[in-house]
Amino acid sequence: VFPAMLKAEGSYILPENVPANEFLNLENDKISTSRNWAVWLHEYLEEFPGKQDVLRYALTANAPETKDNDFTWKDFQARNNNELVAVLGNFINRALVLTQ
Repeated sequence: VFPAMLKAEGSYILPENVPANEFLNLENDKISTSRNWAVWLHEYLEEFPGKQDVLRYALTANAPETKDNDFTWKDFQARNNNELVAVLGNFINRALVLTQ
């Protein structure tokens, strides 16, 4: 509908690409604020103070770009330990060793 409205108006350039994502589920179930089934930021920050970037990374890495995706706390922990701590930590360690 949006491109048709722009074309009907006449003076706008039509978009070549309209980015869109699929759905992100939580623990194999649809995210629902009315059922209190969501990742609440204030609760996360109370439990893990100062770790907002870890959650931001996990959600970005798990972004449902081409198909529906599932966010699980087990996957969150694995991404944190295996990708951020192990891989990124190893890279930083090697870079610091090479600069000495």
